[in-house]
Amino acid sequence: ARAREERSDAVRAHLEAQDEAAFHKKRSLKLEKEKRESLDAAHADGVDAERRTAALKRELDAAAARLSDREDALREAERERASAKEHSASLAAEREAARDRAALLEAEKMTEQLEAARRLEDEKVRSERDRREMAARLEAREAELDARDAQHRDFLEELGRARTDRRASLVTWVSGAYLERNARGEDLAALTPRSIDPAPSKSELVAALLEVVPGALEEPFWCDPGEAGLAIQAAGGDDDPSFKDWRAALDEIVRTCEAADAWPCVPKVFGALAAGAGIPRAALGAWRRAAADASTRAGDVGRATAARALRHTDAWFDGDEDDDEATLESAVFVHQDDEPAVVVDDQPTSATMEDDELEVAELLVKACAGNAPLSDRGAALARRVAAGPSPR
Repeated sequence: ARAREERSDAVRAHLEAQDEAAFHKKRSLKLEKEKRESLDAAHADGVDAERRTAALKRELDAAAARLSDREDALREAERERASAKEHSASLAAEREAARDRAALLEAEKMTEQLEAARRLEDEKVRSERDRREMAARLEAREAELDARDAQHRDFLEELGRARTDRRASLVTWVSGAYLERNARGEDLAALTPRSIDPAPSKSELVAALLEVVPGALEEPFWCDPGEAGLAIQAAGGDDDPSFKDWRAALDEIVRTCEAADAWPCVPKVFGALAAGAGIPRAALGAWRRAAADASTRAGDVGRATAARALRHTDAWFDGDEDDDEATLESAVFVHQDDEPAVVVDDQPTSATMEDDELEVAELLVKACAGNAPLSDRGAALARRVAAGPSPR
């Protein structure tokens, strides 16, 4: 109870002090306001006096400025009159000079016209002379071209007969050496360049074998090294960086299959050549790129043939676009058997390998199987590996 009374007394004393302070503050504000009003009134009187003084000074300055402007205007008018006289004199001189220049220009123009007429006449004479000389040269050139065309036609006819005779002689020789005398393997490879001069190219040898060997498309055993594979591999054109001879041989196979309507045999013969004749992997890639270009080139006579050949060999190539390898090494594009490959795990799996790496390893094991479908290898495998994390 005492504490409450003391607290009530303290609150009451505090309120009384606040009231007294508010009263004194209000009184001081009133006194300050009255003082400020008196000062403002005195300042307003001073400002009015200063304004009147400034107005009088401005009037005096304006009068002096008007007087100075009038004097300047008089001086400017005098200068303008003098300048007008000088300008009139200069205009008269310029008109006289302009008349002289016009007369000179007219004379120069007449001279140029006469000179141009003379040059035109000379040009006409030279043009007529050049036309006659050109006509004579064209007649001589046409006669020369006619003679060259006749020589070229004779050369093409002779070349066609030579090619036909060479193909017939090559077919006859291959038939006698390969079928009758049973020359095989290294014997056939060594005998071919010695018996035919010049030595046959790969495309010529392949064309002769396709024509001579019975069932050459269905059973391409002649591509084996022990048969004619070594002879094809040893034929000319191995040093060509563009693999022109190999591509010509593959094109010969495609043309033969097209003529016999045996398109399914194209990948079979390609695979036999790859396995037996040692065709470089880059040569296969070069043929595929050339066929792709021909299949999309408008107006190409072999466009349909190239497109059909690509359709029948796409599954065999299996989306393998790594054509920068210089050799085929031991890779065979066509599996001859249906037995799955046996995977030997000679090293234990590391305990630190992650599950993602194990999945990639399993995908690779499936792709290496001998009878792996297209969905597990080639481009499909590349997409799966690229979609996952980077394996070690």
